[in-house]
Amino acid sequence: MAKAEPPPATGSTEDATFEQFLAKLGARDKLNVERLLAAEATSKRHAEVWRELATFLFSLAGHAVQTSGQQAVRFFLQDGKYRLQCFALEDQQDAKIHVYLTDVLAAATKKKVLVLDKNHDEDDESEMKRYHSVKQPAVHVGIEALTASNSGNAPEHYKHMVGWNRRALRVTVPESATREQLELVQALCLLAKESTKS
Repeated sequence: MAKAEPPPATGSTEDATFEQFLAKLGARDKLNVERLLAAEATSKRHAEVWRELATFLFSLAGHAVQTSGQQAVRFFLQDGKYRLQCFALEDQQDAKIHVYLTDVLAAATKKKVLVLDKNHDEDDESEMKRYHSVKQPAVHVGIEALTASNSGNAPEHYKHMVGWNRRALRVTVPESATREQLELVQALCLLAKESTKS
């Protein structure tokens, strides 16, 4: 199978959307993001992947955006008078990026978006498992199911996503993620956004 081409260079429309994301941040949060992007400067591809994911999550949940230190960004939807966190983006500068979202594995499997690789135990919720695209089996991501019971003292950037009997997913993509991998993550995020409306 031919190697997937990397995503095209960011265009002016995407740049404008990323600028809107930055404009939504408070002064301290914007500084945190700027420091994160400066740290990513050693890997252009890493920075491109992070920017695309941040822009996409903002397009789905841009009611409010808040950083958690210099490693994570939280994204909120409006929920009546309140706000509901539905995504987080974490980057520990360790050659991978984590996207947190509502647990939509059942819906993603039913809609034939992805499938669990055969060498993983479906009953084990405590470890990251490898899933691949139904349409493109060579396209895969790592996914870990998170609950209040298996997350312990969860860090701020996703602790509110696993409280009150909520379940979340931590999707891991490599810093050199292909277009197909990013599209798989985006499909999961779209399902998560839809699930908040029901």
